[in-house]
Amino acid sequence: MRCLYLLPLVAILPLLAAPAIAEDTPVATTTELSPTALGERHVRPGLLIVRVDERDTGEGRVRRVEVVSPDRFVLPPERAPGWLKLDADLIRSAPRLSHGYRLVDAYRPQRNEPDLRYFFYADLRHPTLARNWRRFYRTQQQELRNQLAEERGRQQWQRRKEQLLSANEQATQRGVELLRAGAYREALVDLTLAAELNHGDPACRIHLTQTRVALGHDQEAAEVLRRALELQPKLIPMWLGLETYYPSPEEFDRQVDALARRVAENSHSGADEYLLLGFFEFQRHHLDAAYAAFVQADRKQAGDEPIEAYLTLTKPAQR
Repeated sequence: MRCLYLLPLVAILPLLAAPAIAEDTPVATTTELSPTALGERHVRPGLLIVRVDERDTGEGRVRRVEVVSPDRFVLPPERAPGWLKLDADLIRSAPRLSHGYRLVDAYRPQRNEPDLRYFFYADLRHPTLARNWRRFYRTQQQELRNQLAEERGRQQWQRRKEQLLSANEQATQRGVELLRAGAYREALVDLTLAAELNHGDPACRIHLTQTRVALGHDQEAAEVLRRALELQPKLIPMWLGLETYYPSPEEFDRQVDALARRVAENSHSGADEYLLLGFFEFQRHHLDAAYAAFVQADRKQAGDEPIEAYLTLTKPAQR
């Protein structure tokens, strides 16, 4: 007998009781298999696995039917693509057992031998066993429905995620174009939308920070900047070329100078506002001015990680 490796049946043996199988079951030579003829002694419950092997002997095709003891084989871990659909032709080709045995499933283990098949039967003669089988079958069907629903949900979420990312990119692009055109209030709308569409995007938040500063919204700009740096700390030592996102480099300088005056004149300026000012001074390569701003920020909030990082970057040479 050919040795095949199939998935353990332990999990379903208590629920499925098949025809009584003798420990020393002989090879059957006919499709008419009577479970009672196999002997009532030395029996154990389980799935009855019937192997049907058709071979060409040179004198014609010979069909051989074998009853296989379940403990010799395990089912394959996946059903594709060897499992056969229980269609009318397959049901007609299955070995005929005595009344009360239901054909459960079929399996073709090898593609290169399409006529080699396994059939799986359950014994439904006993009321308790029939009830257990129906319960097991309903559980199987519910698990399948749950798996299909889970897969549909996963696919829907993936499509939704892709749509949100696409909308985020479009909103960011519109906002940047408006920022470069000097239409700061209009840019604010699109860049705020971009940030809402993707809560993990630091880039749109940097541009939103620029827009807020241009409108004089320093506190809101500082909050957005801190969130961007939390999302991507690697932005801290990077030159981002912020001047290229304004109508002109002169406009960028004008905006940073105006921010510096507002922060200095506001007695309530906190650590985040000084961090904001230092960030913009750093981006226009005014390292001394940036360091002075970060020192003020550190005095108001000592030990803050972004502030400490910028202090290290902008620290002047020791003479």
